[in-house]
Amino acid sequence: MRKLFFSSLVLSFFLLLQGCSESTFTEPETGDIPTFQMKTITVPEGMLKSSNHYAQEAMNYLVLANTYGKYASLLVPPEMPLSKKTVDNQGPPWVYTWEIDDEYGTFTATLTITETDPRILTKPSASQIVSDKYYFSLVIDGTIEDVTVSDFVFIVGEQSKDYKNGGIIIYDPKNVPNELGALSWTSSEDGVYVLTIIGYGSYEINITVNEDDSGSIQVYKIISETEKLLEFKAEWNSDGDGEWWVYEDNGTTVEDHGTWDENDIPLPTS
Repeated sequence: MRKLFFSSLVLSFFLLLQGCSESTFTEPETGDIPTFQMKTITVPEGMLKSSNHYAQEAMNYLVLANTYGKYASLLVPPEMPLSKKTVDNQGPPWVYTWEIDDEYGTFTATLTITETDPRILTKPSASQIVSDKYYFSLVIDGTIEDVTVSDFVFIVGEQSKDYKNGGIIIYDPKNVPNELGALSWTSSEDGVYVLTIIGYGSYEINITVNEDDSGSIQVYKIISETEKLLEFKAEWNSDGDGEWWVYEDNGTTVEDHGTWDENDIPLPTS
């Protein structure tokens, strides 16, 4: 299974920023300020409890998607005393700036929400008004764990105003401006949730989750911008019973195949 999760430094950014948003302070009413929303994927019980290696691998990909959701929560304006932040909430754009100073580092965070496409998610060019989307950008200035950054774009996101599709990109503070990973999603009227994760420029994960929590996963190795090879595939029903395939290096020949179900030996609960 591929290395899927983020470095300790990126985790520190997340924990510090998340911690500042857990205050009991509630922002005054100022109208409809956009909020970034991602669905949390439910891991079916059969997959969660199965001792089958490939059931656990499939589960880890779902957990990865939910991890992106946790990082995306940083694109929501923090709830904290106004004395600790400055707010321009008469947007667009809506701009929030706050400071953090503790044992792990000292930095300033600026969250900007706008209806103007800054083309951060594509290629730099002239801004363009797009009426059906909101765009989010979280910028860091300062030091965390002895790493100093200036105008570091940590996370960018975009989301349709009907909340049916969107995406985020997370950047690497040690290798600016390299991307650590990106996730995009769409949701349909019948409850089908489709996600694509691109990680480290080396793998692509496609996840489909239905309204009843059944779904499928395909994991690809990225060879080039135009070529990718299937490495792993899994499908499961609403109970979490499923089937898996592992592919040879050519991406087409099945190397191994099997199933998991409720008869698997359950994993220990403690």
